[in-house]
Amino acid sequence: MLDERATNLLHVILSSRLVTMKELEERLDCTRRQVSYDLQKINDWLIDQELPPIENKRSFGLIIDKRVKEHVSTILPNLKTEEYILSHEVRMAIILLSAFMNDEYLSVNHVTNILKVSRNTVLSYVKQADSHASRYGVSLQYNRQAGYHLTGDEMAVRKLALKMLSRIIQQQNGMTLIERMVDECKGKGTFLACFQQMHAALSQMEDSLHVSYVEERMRELAAYFTILLIRINVRRLLFFPKEIVETIQETDGYDAVEQMMKDSQLSVSEDEKIYLTMLVLGLNVRYDLYLYQKPDENDLSKIIDEIISEFEILACVTFIDREHAKQALLMHLKPAYYRMIFNIPITNPYLNKIKEEHLDLFNLVKKSLKKLEEAVGSTISEDEVGYITLHFGSFLTAQGLPFRRKRSIIVCPSGVGTSNLLKREIEQLVPEIEIVKVISIREFNEKIEDEFDLIFSTVMLQTKKPLLVVQPILTALDKAKIIQEVDVVLQGSRPNTPNVHQLIEVIKLFSTVHDEKGLYTAITNVLTGNMAKTIGRYKPVLKELITKEMIQVVDFVESWEEAIRLAANPLLEAHSINGEYVEAMIKNVMEMGAYIVLTPKVALPHARPEEGVKKLGMSLLKLNQPVSFSEGDPDKDVNIIIVLAATDNETHLKALSQLSELLEEDENINEILKASNADSIIPLIYQYS
Repeated sequence: MLDERATNLLHVILSSRLVTMKELEERLDCTRRQVSYDLQKINDWLIDQELPPIENKRSFGLIIDKRVKEHVSTILPNLKTEEYILSHEVRMAIILLSAFMNDEYLSVNHVTNILKVSRNTVLSYVKQADSHASRYGVSLQYNRQAGYHLTGDEMAVRKLALKMLSRIIQQQNGMTLIERMVDECKGKGTFLACFQQMHAALSQMEDSLHVSYVEERMRELAAYFTILLIRINVRRLLFFPKEIVETIQETDGYDAVEQMMKDSQLSVSEDEKIYLTMLVLGLNVRYDLYLYQKPDENDLSKIIDEIISEFEILACVTFIDREHAKQALLMHLKPAYYRMIFNIPITNPYLNKIKEEHLDLFNLVKKSLKKLEEAVGSTISEDEVGYITLHFGSFLTAQGLPFRRKRSIIVCPSGVGTSNLLKREIEQLVPEIEIVKVISIREFNEKIEDEFDLIFSTVMLQTKKPLLVVQPILTALDKAKIIQEVDVVLQGSRPNTPNVHQLIEVIKLFSTVHDEKGLYTAITNVLTGNMAKTIGRYKPVLKELITKEMIQVVDFVESWEEAIRLAANPLLEAHSINGEYVEAMIKNVMEMGAYIVLTPKVALPHARPEEGVKKLGMSLLKLNQPVSFSEGDPDKDVNIIIVLAATDNETHLKALSQLSELLEEDENINEILKASNADSIIPLIYQYS
């Protein structure tokens, strides 16, 4: 029997061409004993399946027989739910979702049969589920007439249910689990018949609305529709104000839902049609063929223009293909806009990784979304910000990639933002690979694999071509592994890089290691960081750019032009820029106004990399007396001028994000204003690096 941890371990092992026990400990945050225990459990299970066990070869890694890899795409998805021990969170989600669709009587016995656990265990999970539901303003209650059921505001109840459904579907075997849950309560075959009908209806809706939905979201919504129809079958639960009804009725989505109800021979109240339309409008879209032929999108288009402009100012970048960026954002933000307005939740399974690997970009994007927050009247959730961050990451494409030897594709069931960022990062990591396109699993199943030499995928696939299974959001360790594994596929050998475990053993000979796990992480980061530097992926921190030599403190200047020239002097002397770059910065202000004044007292002049940047650099000039960048406007009076010389659209983002964080606090600005020399400013720079 495989539990969730062992199943996850099996997936990681099979997704990695070469992996050691130590790497598994690090990646899964487990002890050696836990990994060994789970590996033994996996091997016992493989033997039961008449497959050879996984071998651990010292100083090399885990050896997986070809037969196991060949069958893996059918092994993992089709594990019987009895063989898959669920986590506490998933069991809790099942209880809440069962109570949500309960239109008759839900007993402890029903839940016991679904979860395959004892009565007392179910009662324990019920208490946990009620506690979790209370975060949404919902209560899980029991009485003799209805059994277990949810009470509270209906929209809050549905928000909870949608979150729980998403949590279950993200599990291995999630759809099978939901099918069993519905069939247990409503009779065998109930779920599959309705799910297939809803999925087909949504697929048909793609044609009528001229869109292509993200697969994961469409499956999730088809499952939710199936469960929701059970809940609303016997009673009316929703009532919307007339203004909302009339607004939604004017959308193309409403017409599509009406047609879906008619084709499916389903009858629901007008308010439920409005709710279903809200859900349809909130679906993630891969592409929209008629996106720019709809005049009613002008307002959103203007907001996107302002978002892009704000990001360009904050990130000190200029998008070469601004229209492409605008189209991609409009494609994503149209459904996201409806989700925000109608408080439809979305779970971003990559959020933690996005914040871990792209925190600088995440923070800049978050600050750029103020106009959107004003439009929807609420703060944008981090889940939504995470997805938008992926889009901005994909816009910051590197220039001048060399000739690529091999053609490849990326298969990704997630949205376009996730897959485009993955495409960009892989192209930069292994420029000898040409990623021809990013496709969905549906497209891959059309058997186009013969056109390519190599396949990257975020899920396991059945293919005869070399397959590299990667994470949607790449960590430093993931990037190193991709470089190594591509070399194995293309050249039959691994790069000659030091072995972390061997280094640690050598260190132990000459010192006492108090935190071996921490040392492993640190060495890994150094090695992968060095590898990243050689391929142009290194991003310096603020203190590496604004050094003591780059800081000047003077009394006053005659004009803002003189301020920019003086502030740029350290970069000129360091040969980071030439004189043309200084004039380009001044010309930008003359043509576009004082947009470089980010906040009162602080300006960040910059120009494009090709206008005279030789290497990345930043310099800081502090004026004791302010200089005006716009006569008559006191908000444009500036004491602190920070010149940025960026070599591309990305390398400076970490330092810039740290600078942005520093400037958010008025007390930090005041501390710089009080400074009489560079030595007084440097500690603050270090504090935020």
